[in-house]
Amino acid sequence: MDVLCPKRWKLFGNGGAKGGGGVLISIEANRQIVSGGNEASMKTMKARLVDGPGVRKLRCAISVPAFLQFTVSTVPVVLLLGFVVSCAKFSEPTESPAAQPRIVLDRATWDLGVCSEDKEYRHEFRARNEGDGPLRVFDIKVSCNCAAAVEVSKRIIGPQEKLAINVALQPNAWKGKGRLTAYVFTNDPASPVTQLELSAEFPPAFIVKPKVARFDDVVQDSGIVERTVLLKVPNETRPLEPESIELSANWLTAGLSRVEQDRCLDMSRLDGGCYELRIRLDTHSALPTEIRESIRIKTATKWDELVVPVKGFVRSDLSVSPSALFCMFSENDSPKMRYVTVSRREGGLVIERCDFSDSHLAVAVLDGSSPDQKVLEVTFLPPRVGGHFREYLVLITNSPVHKRLAVECSGGTLRGIREIQHSGRSS
Repeated sequence: MDVLCPKRWKLFGNGGAKGGGGVLISIEANRQIVSGGNEASMKTMKARLVDGPGVRKLRCAISVPAFLQFTVSTVPVVLLLGFVVSCAKFSEPTESPAAQPRIVLDRATWDLGVCSEDKEYRHEFRARNEGDGPLRVFDIKVSCNCAAAVEVSKRIIGPQEKLAINVALQPNAWKGKGRLTAYVFTNDPASPVTQLELSAEFPPAFIVKPKVARFDDVVQDSGIVERTVLLKVPNETRPLEPESIELSANWLTAGLSRVEQDRCLDMSRLDGGCYELRIRLDTHSALPTEIRESIRIKTATKWDELVVPVKGFVRSDLSVSPSALFCMFSENDSPKMRYVTVSRREGGLVIERCDFSDSHLAVAVLDGSSPDQKVLEVTFLPPRVGGHFREYLVLITNSPVHKRLAVECSGGTLRGIREIQHSGRSS
């Protein structure tokens, strides 16, 4: 680092001020000192001191007598021919603190509200430089690729000048409520990164009510059961024409038709088309089980697929609890009884006949707690030692849906059960 010695640092001697033949002499550490020419007007000598190879340089202005005319190969730095050099290191003069910028935003957040899906929306954030130095905008980053453009009015903003930052959202940037964050990188030492947030709500391509088509407590073989789902298309520009309607089960059918907008008034505050999706379930083809199906409607819109879940339960007209019986015997054991409850949904239950072929069973039909319920008292007779059995008890009822109902009955001795398990592992 080069620094300039104060003028009071001089080489003390006699005649420097009065003599007229001043010379220019260059002094460098470990280098030759060469006398200057005949420059009588020079009254000072400039010396450069180097502490080590290129580490620190010190320039000093010193007065010398005019008669100094010599050439020396090696010169001590502090003492030169009896003249004392009072040069010393000193700190570089401190300057006043540098001017600093300071960015101040009018507002850091803005909500666009509910937006149309086919338009581009933008907002201008305003800021100003309240510092006393120039504010520089280095870069701007955004949190997602949903931004159509991010622009600044200028890159260098002087003190007390204003800055405009324009942020534009792509049409239908997201579904529902969302937020875009912009990061502005500047040379403001107190706030090098400034955040801007732009939020908006874009309506989905479809609003569905109800969101799930439910077929709860549907009885098998009870005919065609229908459910209705309403669809609203916000900001509809053309009628909805589905390219295809896909169903995950062959016992489901569906059709889509346009209806009056009055039926969709409570679905959204946005204008749009109203449609009705009719879903039909054929209980003659559906098995008694839990329903977890779906309907997919593919359209030509940007969000080209709508999925409507279909859930529920198809049950039989008759219910049996438990659906299977099991009985374990030891040697010389006595008969054991088990009970089965059979219920009908409505219309009264009559068990016309019980069919079984195994001699290990005996069945008695008892009345239940209501006309729609019967209780079967099943007696298991002990098998021979080491024996086992499996039998189906077939009930003939008055139900038009399930005329025949089967209950599995199995049992045996401990030895017989072990033989079954061993033969199963061997096979």
